[in-house]
Amino acid sequence: MKYNDRFLYLMQDFSDMLALHVVKQLFDLDGKNTRDIVLVINSDGGDVEALFAIHDAIKMVKSDVATICIGHAFSCAANLLIAGTKGKRFMTPISSIMFHEMTAKIDGSTSTINDEMVSIKHYSSMFTKFAKDNLHPEHYKQVLRPRKDIYFNAEQALEIGAIDHIVTNVSDMLAILNPTPIIPCGQKSSS
Repeated sequence: MKYNDRFLYLMQDFSDMLALHVVKQLFDLDGKNTRDIVLVINSDGGDVEALFAIHDAIKMVKSDVATICIGHAFSCAANLLIAGTKGKRFMTPISSIMFHEMTAKIDGSTSTINDEMVSIKHYSSMFTKFAKDNLHPEHYKQVLRPRKDIYFNAEQALEIGAIDHIVTNVSDMLAILNPTPIIPCGQKSSS
């Protein structure tokens, strides 16, 4: 079994279709064995419901789910990055993450707008919970500042507890995830 058969790549905006694919893959991989699953993230974010579906699947599977930001993880993607298994959240040195207040476009009748506002308040409370659960207690309020995009480079993300490691190569990450050596396909172990 190659190490990369447990890697899932989230390299697009979050959507229902992406969530369907990722949730299915998480459950399928977890059903095979409980080795670590790695979500590789490079995304502008996207649909909140898609984030919640993927987040809930991560919490449901028995496997640890490592997350790594390669490039950028903005908005929903940043919230997914921090939802990975603690101790197994990574960024590359020049990656960045961005948190911001939720935005929405609402139109329609007064009752429709009121219903949407209830949903927005619920989503905002979920993002507050994500921040409280996944960031250092003294820093989580930093990402909740209203009406402002807040960017963090890898060093800053490590400082606030959004990630646990900065890695420059896959081997270093795999050594943390799986302390036993992984033999690349076609090579025999030296034992």
